[in-house]
Amino acid sequence: MATKKEVIKEFKLPKGKVTIKPVVKSTYLIPDTTHRAAFLVDGAKREYPAPVLRSGQFANVLTDEEKEFFESPEAGLDFRTGDLSIYKRENNFWESFKVQLSKEELTLDKSDPFQYLQYKVLLANNEEIASSLEELKSKRKATYKYVMVDENQEASIAAKEADLEEAAWSIYSELKHDRTRTIDILRIFNKRVSEESSDDMLRSLLKTVMKDDTREFVTIVSDSNLDMKIFISKCVSAGLLQKRGSSYRIPEGEILGDTLFSAAVYLNKPENQEILLSLQARLND
Repeated sequence: MATKKEVIKEFKLPKGKVTIKPVVKSTYLIPDTTHRAAFLVDGAKREYPAPVLRSGQFANVLTDEEKEFFESPEAGLDFRTGDLSIYKRENNFWESFKVQLSKEELTLDKSDPFQYLQYKVLLANNEEIASSLEELKSKRKATYKYVMVDENQEASIAAKEADLEEAAWSIYSELKHDRTRTIDILRIFNKRVSEESSDDMLRSLLKTVMKDDTREFVTIVSDSNLDMKIFISKCVSAGLLQKRGSSYRIPEGEILGDTLFSAAVYLNKPENQEILLSLQARLND
């Protein structure tokens, strides 16, 4: 069994910084996210203490190892054993310890003991503060007001975005010399184009589609099912298939899929080749 000193040594303050950034959203009253009052008015602040559980007790924002570290002389914060207990009846540290956030970004150095405590309190307020950009995007909580961005994570995201943009421009460079392919792809994105559309118009629309949602553009154009999706789009234009909402079906009523992707998967299956061959023959006629 580990001794107290051995437990204390198990925790070391991590290196690196984390920036807490406001999640600014447009509202009915203030649709412009750049407006000075879109998030908080100047000078206003939000206070975040350690969350309180239904039992009325403070949530444990620190692990046992972290608590023992901060209560040791090594942390240099003048805490004694038991000072960080959530059950302390008098002079409970967690009753007065709060972190203030405003409309400005706040950067915390996790290697600094006091700032690490602030970081852990904010991390525990997970109803209003997303712990990462990935969590912000995946959970999409309407209650999120801030997001934590690790400096290493931010650099990684920037690198991925640069790679994505490079891939998009590479695809654009190939497509701009292929009128037929460009027209087919623009129709996938519901752009009204025809064989008579000028090269300048096609390139302009292609660039617009690429910039509107770069990730979606790269994903769709790089999709192994792209040719099938283009074929389905042509069948819809020719009246061989019907699109109702987001679903696709043959005029007789059989549904191929609830989305373009699922319809493409359906027609690629060996057991549905008879339907595919029939559509191909009718389209060629």
